[in-house]
Amino acid sequence: MDKLGPTGSKQPPPAVESRPRVLVVDDRRESLHLLQAVLRSAGIECFACRDGQSALDFLTDRAVDVILLDVMMPQIDGYEVCRRIKSDERTRDIPILFLAAKLETEDKLKGFAVGGHDYLSKPINHQELLARTHAALRVKQLQDQLKEQIQLQQRINQLHQGMLSEHWQKLSGNWRQAWLTRLTIPSLPLSEMCRSWPCRGISRAKPGNDCK
Repeated sequence: MDKLGPTGSKQPPPAVESRPRVLVVDDRRESLHLLQAVLRSAGIECFACRDGQSALDFLTDRAVDVILLDVMMPQIDGYEVCRRIKSDERTRDIPILFLAAKLETEDKLKGFAVGGHDYLSKPINHQELLARTHAALRVKQLQDQLKEQIQLQQRINQLHQGMLSEHWQKLSGNWRQAWLTRLTIPSLPLSEMCRSWPCRGISRAKPGNDCK
């Protein structure tokens, strides 16, 4: 049954917020199933790919908010997949969390150098997985909000410039018409020619005196 508002009209249904989307890339099936189960239990929409090339193909026409990316994979390792994702303007802002069994300092530095956002060590701790994933989602959300604000400001600036351009075109047209009239009818005082022109102070000009 539809709910009625104070005036008897039907109330619109509540807005449905889109769930955050996470792509998990791991060549081990059991690891994929575990990660998907944990993320979905937290209300996160989860997608899975079993190799780097499949993940790159997936991202060509699907948008996600965060990527969990295994480092050690056949054919294309996680570092190379991350480098390609970050080199694409469409996907470069997606936070990438590396999944790795060994976390030597050299490996961490390599991951950060290619654009990685964070690391998760295997075996995965469920609470740490959710905490780091939510932190990365928050970063992505802030990035998206900043982009929207920049685009809005650019649009406002374009409209402002267009209004100024239109104003100056009208202004220059009035000046040109006034001078053409002055040249055509030299005996007519400039104050009379400018009477209809929106110039500050012209309305205060005394009859018989030229505008200054």
